[in-house]
Amino acid sequence: MWDFFRLQIPWRGVLFSEQALLRVRRECFRSTDPAKGYREIAGGLNLMRYSEFLKHVRDTGWEIDYLAVNTFLKRLPPLQFLSDIVMRFPVLRDYFAHNVYAVLRRAT
Repeated sequence: MWDFFRLQIPWRGVLFSEQALLRVRRECFRSTDPAKGYREIAGGLNLMRYSEFLKHVRDTGWEIDYLAVNTFLKRLPPLQFLSDIVMRFPVLRDYFAHNVYAVLRRAT
């Protein structure tokens, strides 16, 4: 929901309830979208933690050919740099992974 907020507040989901965020989204940006929960948003918000994603990949036998996290920060190089550093620490990843792009293939 990056484009829905003029001021990018980290951890919006901690500061505001799901209902509050979806109300702002519906009233100000997507008046025709009937989504009542994150999982109902077209295109999806699966609410999965980064560690859960990695575990699912391992458990299903897929291999990662390409993995990029927080690519939206490319337009803000200092923040991309900080994100890249933070993502090196497994204990912090779940708190800082915003989006994940991955190319997976079935393990042989």
